[in-house]
Amino acid sequence: MRFIYNITILLLFSSIYSCSSTDSISIDKTEEPFYTIDSIFVVTPIYKITNSSFSFSLELQKVKDFNNYYFPSSEELRVIVKDGKGKTILNTSEGRAFFDAISPVEPQNLDDKRGYAYTYSGINIFKDTDEIELYLILPVKPNEIFFKKRIKIIE
Repeated sequence: MRFIYNITILLLFSSIYSCSSTDSISIDKTEEPFYTIDSIFVVTPIYKITNSSFSFSLELQKVKDFNNYYFPSSEELRVIVKDGKGKTILNTSEGRAFFDAISPVEPQNLDDKRGYAYTYSGINIFKDTDEIELYLILPVKPNEIFFKKRIKIIE
C-alpha cells in the first residue's frame, strides 16, 4: 500500500513539474536590424513567444527613395515555423487563397516605419518541441524580404 502511495505522489509531482515547464515559455526579442538586398529598407525582426500566444513581425524603415516594391497579392507577412527536426508546425499561407491585388509596400516616405505582424493566442503549438526554426517572409516584388532564425524554446 505504501508503494502505491509513493508512486502516486511521484506521478503527481512529475505532472505538476511538466505543466509548469510549459508555462515558463517567455521569449521577447528584437533582433539586430539588417538591410534588404538593395538597401532600400532596414528590416527589424521582432518576436514574442509565451506558453499560450506568439507574435512575429518585421518592421520596415525606408532609407532610400525607391518606390518599385509592391505586394503582388493580398498576402503580406508569411510565417513558417518548423520544429527542431524540420517538420512544419505552422505555415500561414498553407491552404489559403490570396487575391491578385497589387499594393505598394509601406512605408512610402523616407525614414518612416511600418510593421507587418502575425499574432496568435490560444493553443501552445510549441509544447512538444524545445527548438524552432522561424521564417518571416514578406512576399514582395522585385526582391522578397526574408528572415530566418533558430530559436531555443526551452533552455
